[in-house]
Amino acid sequence: MLLLLVHLLSACTGWHTQYVAPEVLVSESQPYKIRVRRTDGSRVVLIDPAIRGDSVVGRWHRYDPLPGPTGPGMPTSTRVEVPTGVPLADVREVQTHGVSVSRTALLVVGVGLVVLVAVAAAEASILDAAHP
Repeated sequence: MLLLLVHLLSACTGWHTQYVAPEVLVSESQPYKIRVRRTDGSRVVLIDPAIRGDSVVGRWHRYDPLPGPTGPGMPTSTRVEVPTGVPLADVREVQTHGVSVSRTALLVVGVGLVVLVAVAAAEASILDAAHP
């Protein structure tokens, strides 16, 4: 049950487009991570972004395969943090990751409806059993 709740809560987050220059966003908000869409349409997630000269820089995660055979349940890759940067001239859009109010509201309403239906069904079952 706890695992289901944690999974549902992850649905409450998402990427949100920021309508300010990357330099302003990074210096004023200091987000933990941003997603940069380049002018060619490709995207990169930067961890701990900063402005250095004419680029936005940070780290991104790359997954390298582990050497040799691995068994069932064993990891097949390892995460490596790689420093990278994007020239500001190549940045089309910047997004931050955070709580989505609309997704959270839908989750609360949906869970509330499921609980309400379950309680009503249980009460109806109890009443049917009490009055055969």
